[in-house]
Amino acid sequence: MESMTPTMAGLIAGFVAGLVAGLVPYFVADFRGRRTAAVATLAITAVGGMIGGLIVAAPLSIALTVFALSGRSGERDASKRLSPWKVGVPATLALWISGMGVLALLLPLDRIPMAAIVSISFAAPVVGGWLTSLVLHFANRSANQRATADLAAKIAAVDTRPAQPPEEKP
Repeated sequence: MESMTPTMAGLIAGFVAGLVAGLVPYFVADFRGRRTAAVATLAITAVGGMIGGLIVAAPLSIALTVFALSGRSGERDASKRLSPWKVGVPATLALWISGMGVLALLLPLDRIPMAAIVSISFAAPVVGGWLTSLVLHFANRSANQRATADLAAKIAAVDTRPAQPPEEKP
């Protein structure tokens, strides 16, 4: 029976997996002007990754992203938008790593079919893109609301009455 004592390589791999998973809530919290929460989310997911790998870090990442999206924003420019690269790349990478990790846990390395590797390599960006669009929708909500309000004000300012010729005095 194998020992359940974690190895140094396992701890380092879990730490890196936790850091990758923690990048999504980090960038969301940082974008919303909550710098302390951003650093805390990265540290929490890194420690969670060391404890249980992506099995622990991924749910922590989801919960901390929801936490980062909720509540009031800190000081930031309301017209700025969160970049899709800051959410999409870490989300896709975390999904790909976790998919490959599940394969490695279930099958010996010499028995992993190429079709499974290709499937995970295509599924991770698709699901990562979907998660990115969901996070960006909520993260950029204030910028979208401001743009809508500005557009509504411009439309309301347009005078639609026909121009009246000036009255002539006799």
